[in-house]
Parts: sequence; structure tokens; C-alpha cells
Amino acid sequence: TNNGNFVTSFGSTGRGPGEIDLSYSSYKQDERVVQIITDHTSQNIKFYLDSIFAGVNYFTSTPLNRNPNSDIFSFKDTLLIPDFDFRKKYNYRFAIMNPQGDTIICYRDGTYKKDSPIAIHPNYSMLFTYTNGNFETEVFSLESNQITLANRVNYIDPNRVLDEEILKSKDYPGLASHIYASDKYIYTGWSNSLKSKGNDKSPSKLLIFDWSGNAKGFVTLEGQEHFFWMKAADEKNKKMYVIIKNSQGQLNIVRYDMSHLPLW
Repeated sequence: TNNGNFVTSFGSTGRGPGEIDLSYSSYKQDERVVQIITDHTSQNIKFYLDSIFAGVNYFTSTPLNRNPNSDIFSFKDTLLIPDFDFRKKYNYRFAIMNPQGDTIICYRDGTYKKDSPIAIHPNYSMLFTYTNGNFETEVFSLESNQITLANRVNYIDPNRVLDEEILKSKDYPGLASHIYASDKYIYTGWSNSLKSKGNDKSPSKLLIFDWSGNAKGFVTLEGQEHFFWMKAADEKNKKMYVIIKNSQGQLNIVRYDMSHLPLW
């Protein structure tokens, strides 16, 4: 984090035990574990960072009883919580599962076709999500077998009907799907137009929410018209890390000083 020098790497691509394919990963800070749910091979893989830094590269792999068909996020006590995939016609928005992928409880509210990327509080007590288009944020409280809506904030009049052609093209303001959640805030990219003439547009600003779903403000990254996505925030040292795509198309991890922001 001080100089960006390469430290080590781990994992290998493939479809065997402990190998990674098209996968979603998350970091369990208290356990110092990187958890990866593979798509094609349906594995729940946990890489233990202390062993990796010691050169052992220890991991565990638990087979899932079904293909997840959705983004999977780490939850407490090794449970998993996915967001739904509406293309599979699931009739729920969220679900809590055990380490094998068996469903414990689903959350349904009749709006399961919302596009709802999520971020989970580091202590696993809350879930943040948002809906673009008719823009709103929602915060849910989490327990091992319960998901409860705690707060909803509408940023656009819920009775307003957006033009159908705009909705089809997604040529409207919205949040990017890469979200970072800390103890205090949720950080995510904002674009004035998610798509323009069929081309994806990278975020132009960094939008910051609190755990009530209220926007605290936005940050325009100096010297960067667009950045790729938010990666992490170190609130103790007042630094944030974002992925920047330069003019040559290369991706770079960039550290920004946050000490001047009125967030502390």
C-alpha cells in the first residue's frame, strides 16, 4: 500500500479442485481470507492470506450442491448470501445460503426484477443495494436467518415514469456495479450516463453513502475524466484505492489521499 510494489500471487485458473474460473471474490477481513465462488465448477474456495505470505498457499474448497447462477458474497459463519439473477426467473431478491449453497432463507418483496448489486457491511450486520433508473438506495439488516428492510431513500420521485426508450438503452444516470463497503461508508462510481449509443461509459465521479442509504457527497478525481472502478478505502489512514484505465488502455491501481474530505 505504500509503494505499489508486487508482493506475491496465488491461485491458478482451471476447473479442478481449488482452481479459479469465471468467479466472484470477496475479502473476509477478520479472518484474513479471500473467498471465491466459482461459476462453472461450483466451488466455495477460501484462500488464507497468512499462509500465502508464508509461502504455503493453503486453501480449502467446498463443493456447492448447485450452480449459483448469481453473484455470491461472503457472510458470517461461512454462510453465503447471493443477489438474484432475474434471467433465471427467481422469485426472490436475496437469499442466505450455507457453505454448500443450500438456501436457508429468501427475501421477497414483489420487486425481484430490480437490478440490485449489493455491498455487505464488514461486520455482516447490514446490506446496501441500489436501483438505477428510478434511482433509490435500500439498506437491510442481516442475521443468520433473516433479512429485514431497514431504510429506503428515493432520489427520483417513485411516481415518475422514465421514458421506455431511455430505460431500454440505459442512457440515464446511475451507479456502477463495483461497490466498496467500509464501517462508515459505501463508495461507488457514478456516471451521468451508464451507456451511450450502446457503449459502456466508465464512472466520472465517486459517490459516497452512509449506512442509512443517504448520499454524503461525491468526489471528482483530479486529472481523471473517468475511472474504472472503486477498489478499497483505508479510512484509518484516509486513503482510497481505485482502478484507473489510462489512454493506452492499461489498468492501474491508484491511491488517492482522502484527508481533505469532510467525512471524518
